[in-house]
Amino acid sequence: MKEVGLANRLDHTPRELSGGQSQMVTVAEALANRQSIVIGGEPTRKLDNESSEMVYELLRRLNHVINQTFILATHNMRMAIKKRPHHPAGG
Repeated sequence: MKEVGLANRLDHTPRELSGGQSQMVTVAEALANRQSIVIGGEPTRKLDNESSEMVYELLRRLNHVINQTFILATHNMRMAIKKRPHHPAGG
């Protein structure tokens, strides 16, 4: 929860979270198991620009640090054009 900026909300019930905070919990849940491939739809849908950027940077960091792959569907063009597909060397 720290990675998505919600460490201070651990004692709150889902009803006490905003829509954006609930979306961040969903992102955290999807990343918690550290699957090699994560498929997501609209991961920044209910988020403001600052939170959207935080999610994007988290996904990018996980991609580089633990080689986690993300397949995302989004209408957020800023997020979509930030990262072009990565092709491993020799592949």
